[in-house]
Amino acid sequence: MQMQPKPGGFTVPAGGELVLQPGGEHVMLMGLTTPLESGTTATVTLATSDGDIVLTVPVRSFASVAKRAFS
Repeated sequence: MQMQPKPGGFTVPAGGELVLQPGGEHVMLMGLTTPLESGTTATVTLATSDGDIVLTVPVRSFASVAKRAFS
């Protein structure tokens, strides 16, 4: 499996939802200026056609995420 940008981004239908999960559709943070510490939270901003959405998300280690996603 190769990680790559999704051309055009994700489409969420009006009134619908998009589930982000390891091993499926997900957001990868690239070019971070400081490391993220597992067990904390991070604030991320998603840019949408209707404006920005600010989320506070849990930070998990890749090893723990990969184990759940690919086992």
